[in-house]
Amino acid sequence: MAPVTPPRKLGRIAPSKARLAALPAFAALLAPQLPPPPPALDFTSSGKAYAGPMGNDVAGNCTLAGVGHLQQGWSAANGGDLVVTAEEAIAAYRSLEGYDPRTGQPDNGLVETDVLDYWQATGLYGNRLEAYTVVNPTSVEHVKQAIWVYGGIYLGMMFPSSAMAQTDAGVPWTPDWFSRIEGGHCVVSQKYDEEYIYLDTWGILQPATWDFFARYFDAAYAVYNKLWLDGQGKSPGGLDAAGLSADLVYVAN
Repeated sequence: MAPVTPPRKLGRIAPSKARLAALPAFAALLAPQLPPPPPALDFTSSGKAYAGPMGNDVAGNCTLAGVGHLQQGWSAANGGDLVVTAEEAIAAYRSLEGYDPRTGQPDNGLVETDVLDYWQATGLYGNRLEAYTVVNPTSVEHVKQAIWVYGGIYLGMMFPSSAMAQTDAGVPWTPDWFSRIEGGHCVVSQKYDEEYIYLDTWGILQPATWDFFARYFDAAYAVYNKLWLDGQGKSPGGLDAAGLSADLVYVAN
């Protein structure tokens, strides 16, 4: 008998080009402050960052699950034990989308920037985002720098059917030039190396080649949250990130 594939949903709606153009750019922070990012980086070693699908197995709340994965990862990297439950993520989806878990409707997904704006203005899971900026997803170096400095990156992609099959098979995501697009998906990353970027989605850590990233990812956001810094303003990797975080808040506002 073939193994039973766990349910998985998508749920990301891409923001308009006009909305993206109105947002501040991460590139404004880069020169001359940041040296090249490390060739490999891993802020997920505790396993807590990507624990649990946070409701994205039953509802199209990937944009909210991504927020939860980032918060768990930041907390764990600093020795904390923050947990975002499926119930909390579904409740947030109900607040933003009107989703009713009894009927499963409406389940249209959410715009990433709407979620980031809500996280910053109102808070999600008892936590408020300080600031965010737009990262150019075609620049691998900028994507890596955002992960390095801010402990993760919030991402949007057009999801190919081949990626679902590759997830089921437990293999990395690689491009399939003939695969149809199933819809939009939001994932986050707190780990990369020269071959792969590792994506927190559906409660697993999914590697994807950089070629796959270049083909299917069309949005990226650097997000600054105080969970990422310790009491001395340093990141878990030892980077003195307080000043850069203040710069991001300045640029974003």
